[in-house]
Amino acid sequence: MKLIEVITEAGHVDTVLSIAEQFNVTDCWHYPLERDERHVVRMLVSNELIQVVLDTTQKTISTTEGSRIVIMPVEATMPRVDAVDKTKSSSRNTTSREELYQSIERNARIDQNYFLLVVLSTIVASVGMLEDSVAVVIGAMVIAPLLGPNIALSFGTVLGDGKLMLRAFSALLVGISVALLTSFVISLIYPLDVFSKELSARTVVGLSSAVMALAAGAAAAL
Repeated sequence: MKLIEVITEAGHVDTVLSIAEQFNVTDCWHYPLERDERHVVRMLVSNELIQVVLDTTQKTISTTEGSRIVIMPVEATMPRVDAVDKTKSSSRNTTSREELYQSIERNARIDQNYFLLVVLSTIVASVGMLEDSVAVVIGAMVIAPLLGPNIALSFGTVLGDGKLMLRAFSALLVGISVALLTSFVISLIYPLDVFSKELSARTVVGLSSAVMALAAGAAAAL
């Protein structure tokens, strides 16, 4: 359940209300803003309808200057939705593209935390390799700072968003460069055991490795 707040000029209020009626949203109300001539229309929308209502509303007010759509999560509402209308099912917990974009875009930013996570995960992974410890290597995988930019790059590719793709690709390049530099410094300080099982295992790639990568990618996408 989401609360969609549409801020637009008075001439579009009836159109937005007709959209709410068209998709039979759970509830809808509107009121004028005190500081200017715009109006606010609020729609209580089930998760199943959130994307189609957003797309239709955005097409309607996209050319209007000063219009804005705000999406807010709803923790609970009384009376309960199922008590009001049992024909509306909320079994699917879906998320709109706009909400996904805001969440994923944050993972493609190059900031101090990103640098720190890359360095720390590289240190943990390097020590795990050199000490021949599977548990430590898995610990580095749990940190996984490059997973965020990878997901952002995939998401940007699906949407055809060149700006997000470029930002994610830049974050990946920076992260890989920092990881390589950090591991090089560690190799100068820490004695290298070329016969380490963990190190040797990563020089062999087979069909099972490809299947594991595809399964992991699918899990990350979900």
